[in-house]
Amino acid sequence: SWMQTPAGFHIVDGEFATTSFRAAIFNPSTLVRFGHMTVAAFETTAFAVAGISALFLLKDRSVPFFRRSMAVALVCAALFAPLQVYLGDVSGRQVFAQQPLKLAAMEGHWETNTHGGAAFTFIAIPDMDAEKNFFAISIPDGLSLLVTHTSSGRVPGIKAFPKEDRPNVPVLFTTFRLMVGVGFLFLFLMVWAFVLWKRGRIFEQRAFLWTLVVVQPLGWLAVELGWVTAEVGRQPWLVYGLMRTSNGVSPIRPGNVIWSLALFIVVFIAIGGSYLYYVLRAFGQGPDMASPVPPVQRPAGMRMEAPR
Repeated sequence: SWMQTPAGFHIVDGEFATTSFRAAIFNPSTLVRFGHMTVAAFETTAFAVAGISALFLLKDRSVPFFRRSMAVALVCAALFAPLQVYLGDVSGRQVFAQQPLKLAAMEGHWETNTHGGAAFTFIAIPDMDAEKNFFAISIPDGLSLLVTHTSSGRVPGIKAFPKEDRPNVPVLFTTFRLMVGVGFLFLFLMVWAFVLWKRGRIFEQRAFLWTLVVVQPLGWLAVELGWVTAEVGRQPWLVYGLMRTSNGVSPIRPGNVIWSLALFIVVFIAIGGSYLYYVLRAFGQGPDMASPVPPVQRPAGMRMEAPR
């Protein structure tokens, strides 16, 4: 977050020096980004548990166990899905306030609106050379409403900034929309779940169960898309507005970088492969229902009456 919205420092002889550790840690985007990422992790986990539970229900295996796990997961998802949409809106307005070029690139907004509000573009093909969008589908005044909460709020366009400072607009525009799309898909699934729960069919509706199975990986995808949006949007800056990425290149030899990266890849494949093998094996076996339930620990002196 400090690299996105640096604070609590001054520059001495071309180097960053901390003036306030608290200000540096709790910079303008820390709490917003921390909340957005934490809820994303909880939401991803909730839908993972729901998807696994739904798969076992479809197979008619350990039904009481997976009804309970799916119910707990959906209750959590019902909390996190709308909360994440709200935090995403807060995060977007924070980006607008602190990194207006990044926001403009995320939205494919090229021209600063001078008369009326800025349009929100649903779908488009941004062209950085032509400095415009092709095949755009937009909502008039929509972007102004989202980031300024007024229908005529001024939103700086990409053209208002030097070309050398602009990030990769097509990548940002695409990753941001895919991430937001997953978030709203999860929210709509919770609406569907609520309707089925009211009808008493949430565990029997096979279309809903299969949907939970299919969308299970999307939480992880959304997290990665959010990371790409955040970091590509920071380019070409290593520290936003202060230090370019090109100035942060290490003097390490390319060969050293290649072999160390290769070693990391080998280690990660080994660890990840072992983990997936264990997880898939555990999934195949299903829950352990044969192990004895541990005895209830009672405080010393507590008496237990015989059942009548």
